Amino acid sequence: MTTAPAHDAMDTALVRITGGHPLSGRMSVQGSKNIALHLYAAALLADVPVALTGAPNITDSGVCAQILRHTGARASYDDGCFTVSPAGVICPVIHPELGRRVRTTAVLAAAVLARTGQVAFPYPGGDAFCPRLIDRHIAAMQAAGAEVVTDDTGIRARCGPRGVRAFTVDVGAVTLTGRVG
Repeated sequence: MTTAPAHDAMDTALVRITGGHPLSGRMSVQGSKNIALHLYAAALLADVPVALTGAPNITDSGVCAQILRHTGARASYDDGCFTVSPAGVICPVIHPELGRRVRTTAVLAAAVLARTGQVAFPYPGGDAFCPRLIDRHIAAMQAAGAEVVTDDTGIRARCGPRGVRAFTVDVGAVTLTGRVG
């Protein structure tokens, strides 16, 4: 397979497949990582067991299941199926070592905060090709009524006696080249 620049001014490439044999067959496509990681957190908010099929076969799926188990939920990831059965009582701590292994830590923490009214979690980790900005996650927690405290080890958020509240927050969008919108 070779790629060549397109003939127009757009940033696209023409893909030319050579070899003289037609391509045919079927390929299973796993679910989107970025969507799945958010669905894992959302499953913690359900009152009934949740099974997500087509979950991507990536390290983060297994680590997220471990994190949710640490909170007290029954969670597993096996052969493309991610299951969560929330517990009646959730531990409001994202395991520090596990939380530093994935970049979706703040999303999981938000689900724990919504469920328990408090959460402690480490700064997110995962691949290190770009910074792990969590300022919008913190802003959303604050808009939901949480007092947020940060230190060298991580973040703690706690809501008042009424728990989280409905909120509106401008999260904008950040790309690798800067702010859009």
